Amino acid sequence: SEFTDPASETEAVDIAVSMAEKTLPEKILIGNVIFALPESFLEGNNVKPEYLARLKKIAKEMALKAYGFVEYSLAVTNYLTTIEGSPPTILLMDLSKNQIATTLVRIGKIIKSVVVERTDSIVADFGNSLPQFETEILPSRILIFDSEENSDEIKESLLKFPWHKHSVFLHTPKIEIFGNEKILQAVVEAAASTFLPNVGIMEQDQDKEDSKEIKKDDLTVKQ
Repeated sequence: SEFTDPASETEAVDIAVSMAEKTLPEKILIGNVIFALPESFLEGNNVKPEYLARLKKIAKEMALKAYGFVEYSLAVTNYLTTIEGSPPTILLMDLSKNQIATTLVRIGKIIKSVVVERTDSIVADFGNSLPQFETEILPSRILIFDSEENSDEIKESLLKFPWHKHSVFLHTPKIEIFGNEKILQAVVEAAASTFLPNVGIMEQDQDKEDSKEIKKDDLTVKQ
């Protein structure tokens, strides 16, 4: 369910939950939630305070018990490992309206994510993110997933990137598109197979060092 006005966010969630409940047997209602979050929502291993407040508001108003979250990049990495039979070495590009998050994955392990603000030039934005990886060589495979569904246009723009001027690429990378349906499948499979719902992120205390440790490697939330 989509929304443009931030004030309509909970209403949009209500619509989505109602649509999901229509697939369930009669009188069974959804009472639990695992959030799927992009890299731009995270700071280290925790949800950024401003986004955490939004998630807490949604959960409270919808009377949902929040067990934790699944990170897009880790879910996609696990999905690729399953369908391809081996852990990928790849750059994941998660595009939102205002930001671009590029994640370096080596042999199935997330090494680093870089988030930059988007401008009118995706080529310039991508170029600005590269030095922040501080590595000699980057993978020659790029996977784009885009909530705005403009992936084809983004791919065409990136093909014009001056790859030969950047020594971190041995040759022009292969650019692929990961559609929304695959993203949803990856997130659901990650949550269903590896998430251990033992603690809710709604109890996360940003002001205490010993609040909650959220482990990206195994998608668990621990006390």
